[in-house]
Amino acid sequence: MVGFNDLLSNSYQLVKYIDPRNIDVRKLVGIGEPLPTKLEPPKMRQLWELAGGYRNIIRLAGLFGASAVVLGAYGAHTLLASKDPSLE
Repeated sequence: MVGFNDLLSNSYQLVKYIDPRNIDVRKLVGIGEPLPTKLEPPKMRQLWELAGGYRNIIRLAGLFGASAVVLGAYGAHTLLASKDPSLE
């Protein structure tokens, strides 16, 4: 019976001489062509191309975001100006 230490020692020797990072498993099993080593960088697209048909929804979201900031600042400064003790 093979002990754990023997198995570990043999595995270490195998990994020591055969670097598993360089083995292409797809080619080894025969599934297909090996994967390319370097991928092409994605094509840079302009922002308006990414928006596509959702351009008006994105504009509306920007308008809602800006109005939330303005109304929040207005409310905070209005509450600071009033010295109502129940707000503290």
